[in-house]
Amino acid sequence: MVAVRVVQLISILFVMASGSAVTAQFQIEEEIEVKGVISTKVGERVGIRTDTGLEYDVLIPLDDSQTTVTLKGGNRLISKTQVDISGNLKIEQLKQGDLLRLVGKVNRRGITEGIASGISLVLDSSVPGMATTSLKSSGGSEFQEYRIIAPFYRSINERLLVHTPSNSNVVGKTLAFDLPTNVSIQLKSSNSKYVMAGMRIESAVIQRLNTGDFIVKSIRLVSQKNPSFVDDYDSTLRKKYAHLDGSIVAPRLIRSQHFVFMSDISEQHSKVLLEKLETMYALFRSYFGAQPATVIEGFIVSDISKWPADLLTEPSGIAKIQAKAGICFYRSLGNARRAIIYSYADDGVIQHECTHGFCALAFGSTGPTWLAEGLAELGQYWRLGKKEINVPPFLISYIKGASPQKQLLDIAVPGKVPAGNWQDYAWRWALCHMLANNPNYANSFKPLAISLMQQTPIASFERTYGNVAPQISFEYSLFLEQFQNGYRSDLNAWQWNTKFYRLEGNAQRKTKVSAKYGWQASGLILEKGKSYDIASVGSWNITQENNEISAEGNEDGSGKLVGAFFSDFTLSKQFELGVRAQFVSPADGQLFLRCNDGFGELSDNTGEIEVFMRLMP
Repeated sequence: MVAVRVVQLISILFVMASGSAVTAQFQIEEEIEVKGVISTKVGERVGIRTDTGLEYDVLIPLDDSQTTVTLKGGNRLISKTQVDISGNLKIEQLKQGDLLRLVGKVNRRGITEGIASGISLVLDSSVPGMATTSLKSSGGSEFQEYRIIAPFYRSINERLLVHTPSNSNVVGKTLAFDLPTNVSIQLKSSNSKYVMAGMRIESAVIQRLNTGDFIVKSIRLVSQKNPSFVDDYDSTLRKKYAHLDGSIVAPRLIRSQHFVFMSDISEQHSKVLLEKLETMYALFRSYFGAQPATVIEGFIVSDISKWPADLLTEPSGIAKIQAKAGICFYRSLGNARRAIIYSYADDGVIQHECTHGFCALAFGSTGPTWLAEGLAELGQYWRLGKKEINVPPFLISYIKGASPQKQLLDIAVPGKVPAGNWQDYAWRWALCHMLANNPNYANSFKPLAISLMQQTPIASFERTYGNVAPQISFEYSLFLEQFQNGYRSDLNAWQWNTKFYRLEGNAQRKTKVSAKYGWQASGLILEKGKSYDIASVGSWNITQENNEISAEGNEDGSGKLVGAFFSDFTLSKQFELGVRAQFVSPADGQLFLRCNDGFGELSDNTGEIEVFMRLMP
């Protein structure tokens, strides 16, 4: 690792809630050159583990069309990252439909001759096609050389089958080429969207800003795996509706199945927003098993100065819009209910307020403030089919850096209290996320939330979770310590129900430890002063590459079997075990084990090992 002291002013682009932008000057304080591996990739956030064992949480644009990244404070930084990805794949790693570029001889009837050459995976926006390498025309049986871009179909008996691209020269549905011995498929890309966990970093230059953020200036990567890219949800929607006009227009009605608004946002923005809202609506409907009987309505404003004075009638709603915020007005008359949103044209604000609208219409109220705002923040960050946390970096930085951190009962305050600021919302999100996603508490959270929103008199946080207060307090503290983007509560839930036993004489205990889970109960009670012998058999994998390792882990300690003592709702610092360890227990406690990997990096791990535990002879 080489660190170079650099003091350089850079432009920071502040994208305000209005969409307007101003610039400010920040400093690059240091440039760091590293080699290593990509350990995680969640949106713009990339985890780097260097060959020297250091960990960096860096920012990189989502794809080559992006020119900005989001800093911890929520500001957008103009960032141009130079990306170079290369590698060689085995043909077995191709997926049906992958575009391949190759050169081969074909006649007009679609019969091939000889070996295909120059085979590479196409990762850009090229379209299938065939072009001759010469001007010579061919007859029906005469072979001619073509440069071909075609979708991969399959490989069989050392032959490559691709779908025949649409052309006027060659007939037939598939082309079948002989493959060279030990064929490899080349890949190359400069698009940051193909950066993925497990890639080897041949070289990278990281810039440290005076904000505490790290951004990637340049990175050269080698992959031995077919890059699998799942587009960011917002980015996917923007691309889907890229053909629509992006200009602000006069206020008019925009609507979808469950939402009706007056708005001046562009046609493109309206389509993106409504699809996001419908997705959020479907998630809440599926989760709660209920939905409003009427649409959520209101006003979404980008430029309030261009709105007729008689369209916006709620003074407090107008004030919220002018403050680049939002509010949900809920009204009921008998069984008739209405939820009316006044919101500035920021998708996160709109989703937050529409969550209030959904809950009020479906259940009669939004419940106490901690639940109302916590659910609204969940609604903003939920993604269809995703269990991993994916929130703005500044939210994580705030919660982890807060001192003291808020306790459970400081957040779950009964009744309506002032909503507060974004920091208050962050704590409510953290509590609701853990309760909704940790399987130890999720089954109780949903009926509690419904009861509170239906204003059931006896419903309360204390009544629901009072009998597990020590357990939930421990797991909440552990969640605050461990969580990061990529973190899954279902893979880190504490295993309270495991039975633990002491060892006597020559008795031995055996357990299995999964690489894909956090702390796992071993079933062994350690006794102070007694000597223990721990041995493990098997292998696991902590990257997306097929690199199996033993419980001894890598040189930097990642992937190593580690343990910790749990006693009186306190977890000790972890200690290394590896393939074989002998030690004298310094305290009484239950032994918990895990694969040493980031708590937000578990979901792509595979494999498990067997661990044998006995007293020293």
